[in-house]
Amino acid sequence: MSASRSSPPTQPLVVDKAAMLVEDDPDLLGVTSQILEHFGFQTYGFADGGKALQWFNAHHREVHLAMLDRRLPSIGGGALFRVMHVVAPDLPIILYSGDISGDEERQLLAEGVRVVLRKPIAIRQFHAAICEVMGVSAGDAGP
Repeated sequence: MSASRSSPPTQPLVVDKAAMLVEDDPDLLGVTSQILEHFGFQTYGFADGGKALQWFNAHHREVHLAMLDRRLPSIGGGALFRVMHVVAPDLPIILYSGDISGDEERQLLAEGVRVVLRKPIAIRQFHAAICEVMGVSAGDAGP
């Protein structure tokens, strides 16, 4: 997540919603979790795709948004998305990466990923993606 001149919204975007975040960089996991919590999500964070999948299989009905890094230990974000999408096809999933090809991005979007973000991600871009997948008006809720 990169710094931005605008601040996150002062009011939560959502209430009583949970987000699953899978990011292997501990600093990014911490910062992104804090931002999601500021947006109103109860956040479940994982540094390993395999552990995230185990948890998801047991708790998928509690999750309203998933954010996945493309490169993860044990199972990558693209493969993790595909398994999650079978279990919960209506779950909004955002995948992000620092190095994704245009072809791979188009393929993931065609398969059902709602948004693909490229690192570094500005807070305004992050906010807009969350608003888009959650059906929240950015004008009413954000920076």
